[in-house]
Amino acid sequence: GLPLGPGLEVMEYHVYRCGTAASGPCAAPDLVLAGTVFAPVTQFDLAGQPVPQAYVATAVNKVGESVDSVKLKVVPPDVPKNLRLP
Repeated sequence: GLPLGPGLEVMEYHVYRCGTAASGPCAAPDLVLAGTVFAPVTQFDLAGQPVPQAYVATAVNKVGESVDSVKLKVVPPDVPKNLRLP
């Protein structure tokens, strides 16, 4: 996108959990704030968050909060089918 201009830089990002499952709704009032990341950091640790789940993020500056990002689904990794345990 285009630069926001002086004084309009992103200050933080809000990460929201969508509904109660990855397939749940992803709009208010079903959004739950999972955490805040302060710029310039752009990564969020999902440790301790429920899986599977879907999330959206917003950017915040002094003017306000952006619209939601695209919905991102987080699912557990597949377990190898031929895994032999001792």
